Amino acid sequence: MVQPDFIVIINPANVDEAGIVGPPDWLVFPKEQLVWAYQLDEAGEYQPSGEYAGPGRMPVATLPGLTIDWREVFDDVPP
Repeated sequence: MVQPDFIVIINPANVDEAGIVGPPDWLVFPKEQLVWAYQLDEAGEYQPSGEYAGPGRMPVATLPGLTIDWREVFDDVPP
């Protein structure tokens, strides 16, 4: 079972007794220091919405105005 370091749940209906239901909006690759973001489109399909591979702020498409700083996600990132 995969255990994320952090998670944001937008819709409480996506959580049941077994855990989170459905795919994630973000995939984080710690060794590569890479983040892939996905967003559900109008057809109900997940489409890539961003790839982040360097220091800076990453927008959260499902929460407009919210960004996550790269350094908050990965260890050993130069200032």
